[in-house]
Formats: sequence, C-alpha cells, structure tokens
Amino acid sequence: MKKLIIPLLFIICLGTMAQDQNPGLQSLGLESQMYPAGLMFNLKADWPLSDKGLLIAKVGYNIAERQDFGENDLEDGGGPGLAMGYKRYLKSGRTGLYAEARLCVWFF
Repeated sequence: MKKLIIPLLFIICLGTMAQDQNPGLQSLGLESQMYPAGLMFNLKADWPLSDKGLLIAKVGYNIAERQDFGENDLEDGGGPGLAMGYKRYLKSGRTGLYAEARLCVWFF
C-alpha cells in the first residue's frame, strides 16, 4: 500500500500551482521532488522583492529510504524541513535566465 501512496502523492503534487491576486504574494503551490533515496513534498510561496528579485520559502516533509546505498548513510524515515531562497533574474519583469541561492534544513 505504501508503494502505491507515494507515487500517487507525487502525481497529485506535480502540477498543482495556484496564483494569488494579492500583490505581495506572486505564487503559492505544492511541489514534489524525487531523489534516489526518497521524496520531498513542499508547500512553496514566492514574493517579489523587486523587478528582478524574488524571495522563495518552502516548508515540507522528506520521506527517505536509504536502503544499502552506503555504509555510513543513516538516512531512513522522514521528517519536516524548511527552505529559504533568493532568485535574481537577469531581465526586468522576472523573466528569462536567473541565478538562485537557497538554504534548506531537514530534520530526520
């Protein structure tokens, strides 16, 4: 049953994004990420800081099943996490190429 729930949650979260009419909040939505040892599900919000800058915040849950990928990897189970980031676009209007810096903290 667990092997069926995780892919289903991934599919549900994959394309879910809602725009808010509040001028302070650019977007609010759900995000999912997969990596070899697990999945992350996040609630993500973006706030414009300038014509080229964007503040990004995420709160979510990480599900990890490390299996036997390494002798010293003790990354089993799951836990909550937070992320904060800044995205700087090269063009005005927050379009085109950008550079992004992000700090993520996960508790297992």
